[in-house]
Amino acid sequence: MMTPENLEPAGTLLVAKETCAGAVLGTTLFLHPDSALKQLAQDGEREFRLLAVATEARGKGVGELLVQACIDRAKNEGATGLVLWTQPTMYAAQRLYERLGFQRCSERDVPDPRGWDRMVFRRSLR
Repeated sequence: MMTPENLEPAGTLLVAKETCAGAVLGTTLFLHPDSALKQLAQDGEREFRLLAVATEARGKGVGELLVQACIDRAKNEGATGLVLWTQPTMYAAQRLYERLGFQRCSERDVPDPRGWDRMVFRRSLR
């Protein structure tokens, strides 16, 4: 099971919380450059994974806030690009990534041993 404690060595867990009640609205994992979970990032690139938004928070900008935080972190670290993968059925996520300047990189798609297709997206930061 993935918990904040066992994800921390791999990256920085970003959490969006509701202001008043403190309920978690969404999370994503911004990977460290030397993370064992890194699969896509090439030299100079950074990678994030596991973007998740609570059902009741979808369509309210939570995903955009988390992705923008990853973009900002990657820029602050001097990265040339930011990469991620998603599944073909994640239509809302794909629209979000495209709206935020990510482009499909089908030549970098990754086969998964479980049979899931992994669609790679990249945003240039230069």
